Amino acid sequence: FCMNLLAPLRGTPLREGLESALAKIESGFGPADRARYGDLIFTHLARLGPHKDYSRHAGTLSAVSRACLDRRKVDVTYQSPADRAAKSYRFHPYCLAWSGGDLYTIGYSELRNDIRTLRIDRIARISITADSFERPKDFDPEEYLLRGFGMYTEGEAEGVRIEFSGPAARTIRDKEWHPTQRLEER
Repeated sequence: FCMNLLAPLRGTPLREGLESALAKIESGFGPADRARYGDLIFTHLARLGPHKDYSRHAGTLSAVSRACLDRRKVDVTYQSPADRAAKSYRFHPYCLAWSGGDLYTIGYSELRNDIRTLRIDRIARISITADSFERPKDFDPEEYLLRGFGMYTEGEAEGVRIEFSGPAARTIRDKEWHPTQRLEER
């Protein structure tokens, strides 16, 4: 069941590590448990929406993961959609985050002097430096992401009003798009 959720990580060290951990858990199962839980593949299906093949970014993903765990600064060359040319700068990766079919790293940008979110597949080059960083004790990635919409968290929060009608309104009503949303019926 959960292996379907790891599909975008196929061919990356992160998936290999998770598969290894799951195999160790499974090795503790007896024959009856193995048969019962093995059937989960057929009785429980998780289907992801569109997602990237991160095997092409395995080196980047591995470097970011290692830098997060070791609290090492990295030098990145990053292609932001807002800039015509890629920029190179020093970055302190606090964590990895998965959202909407994409992998990101959240951390401190020395270029922007602020916390930023970088999409993994937009990192053109990365190298781990010998310099360490301290993650701010008050930094909570979940709290940080709640401030924004999806992965867009920079800038001041602004209220937004969106109107939907017909079938679109029914579809929108079925999901929580943001924890602060309010729905009004007309």
